[in-house]
Amino acid sequence: MAIGLEDASFVPARDAQRERLEYKLLYSIGFTAFLGAGIIARLLPWRWQMFGGQGQVRSVFEEARIRANGTVPFAFMR
Repeated sequence: MAIGLEDASFVPARDAQRERLEYKLLYSIGFTAFLGAGIIARLLPWRWQMFGGQGQVRSVFEEARIRANGTVPFAFMR
């Protein structure tokens, strides 16, 4: 049985490189957006903050990384 080119598991090297580049671009955009939102949230009074509230204190960079890691992969789901 031959594997056809339309097989979903077959990804040419050029497409894989393009997807890696797209992922890095979307990740950097998402990280920057979440970093900006995190900085703005830190400047707001405690009652107005929409993120956090579970008693965990994380750095703004860690929050942005967690949120970017949680959202960007959904753009590449098939």
